[in-house]
Parts: sequence; C-alpha cells; structure tokens
Amino acid sequence: MLIAASSGYHSGCDGRIRCPVAPAPALAASQRPRCRALRGRYVLAVDLVGEVLYEHQKREMEATLGALLLNIARTGAYLIDPAQHLVVQQTLTQETNAYLRVRHALSIVQDENRIATPVYTRARRLRGFV
Repeated sequence: MLIAASSGYHSGCDGRIRCPVAPAPALAASQRPRCRALRGRYVLAVDLVGEVLYEHQKREMEATLGALLLNIARTGAYLIDPAQHLVVQQTLTQETNAYLRVRHALSIVQDENRIATPVYTRARRLRGFV
C-alpha cells in the first residue's frame, strides 16, 4: 500500500519503494523575506540617524569655533595699538619698539586664548607699498 506524499512518504519510480520525504531546509532567519525587509529598514534608520547627528555636530562645532575666533579677535583688538601696528607695517623690521609691543600683545592673546601656535596679524596693504 502506498502512502501519500503529504504524510511524509512518497512512492518511488516503480511505486513500490517507500522512503521518507526530506523536508525543505528551513531558511535561516537572515534569509527570510520579512527579515531582509526589516534589515533594510534598520540600515536605513541607522543611516538617517547618523546623518542627523553628523549635521548637528557639524553646526555645533562651527558655532564653537566661531565663538573662539571671535574671542581671539576681540582680545587682539583691545590689546594691539593700531598706530604701532601701522609703524610695524611701514618699517617691516623687527628692531623697532613698536614691533616688540605688538609682538608682546600677540603673545598675551595667544596665552589668554590657550593657542598652541603663534598668532600673527594681517593688515590691509598700504597705498604705495607692495
């Protein structure tokens, strides 16, 4: 007597051989269509959150650096005498008293703002000077 395939057995080629039907291998959880869709949504969500955090950190860093640069400029504006800076720019030498005063003011700016690298000034070019 032959047993139907639904019961776990099937008939062989000649109808006399009975052997167990091998069930289809179960898909791993990561291979199931529903899990693939969830994995895709998860990756998309992590990507979006990462992008939002990156933009937030970028704006925050720009604001912090802007505030630091503004503090440096304010400190320098109070300490550096424009007349002496003009003398330094006109003479272009380090032997003048004006240069020493401007350099001292710049070192104070550097120390007060905790800057590791030397601080320099940039002035507009004077007419007649190259």
